[in-house]
Amino acid sequence: MREFVGNVAVVTGAGSGLGRALALECGRRGMRVVAADIAAEQAEETAGLLDGDSVGIECDVADAESVDELAEFTLRRFGRVDLLINNAGILTTGEVPESTLSTWRRTLDVNLMGVVHGVLAFVPRMRER
Repeated sequence: MREFVGNVAVVTGAGSGLGRALALECGRRGMRVVAADIAAEQAEETAGLLDGDSVGIECDVADAESVDELAEFTLRRFGRVDLLINNAGILTTGEVPESTLSTWRRTLDVNLMGVVHGVLAFVPRMRER
């Protein structure tokens, strides 16, 4: 089942867990994959499990500039983006009364704004194509 040969997928949070599984499935379907994660070594490890055209790169989705750099890198490297999987996310634990404002901000920055940054960085470029 290699029906997407030549297409390019960008997967955030691809260093482990669901993100890695999604990146591997995209590769299994013939896509070239940009595996992005805040942990560069883990992103590169994921890419190493894929074909030679795939790449791992560090990206902090909470940082709009980092996501924009990811989009630019992908377009320079592959000339296209066919699929964006805004998967990166974090989980915080503990009781709400003990939560700190910085924990809430980081969670929102990654889980909400990370998706917004991905949409703003990639969708206009994808629509141009």
